[in-house]
Amino acid sequence: MDNGDIEGAIARLESINDLNPNYPQTNYNLGIAYYKKGAYDKAIKSLEKAVKLNEKFSEAYYALGVIYEELSLNMTDKAKKDDSLKKQENIAKLIEYLKASRENYAHYLNVNNDSQDSENIKPRIESLNNDINHYTSLLRNAS
Repeated sequence: MDNGDIEGAIARLESINDLNPNYPQTNYNLGIAYYKKGAYDKAIKSLEKAVKLNEKFSEAYYALGVIYEELSLNMTDKAKKDDSLKKQENIAKLIEYLKASRENYAHYLNVNNDSQDSENIKPRIESLNNDINHYTSLLRNAS
């Protein structure tokens, strides 16, 4: 993956994972590779398995927070463009992504004791909370 061969890394990690699917680090690495490929659903699935196998896997929580935050940013444009009914569905999905990002960042802070990371993540969580409140209000007003 470091050499830019994402497809090769995914193939290799998948075969390693087939041999031992209960190794958190392999699931994490596979999740990161899928993320780099843009396969968000597979990335989320692999990263969620990593934290299920190791509830203190802070890097996996952080990666999930980043992915959900990125998905929310992608959904923001969609939520602005579509017709009324589709717009409401997109805003609801956007709120879901924002909450998932916030939740994973919070888990990250709970298992990671690095104070510098804490100072970087707390403003992100606050921003996510503001966005959740904003879009929840928009969704209520649209109903």
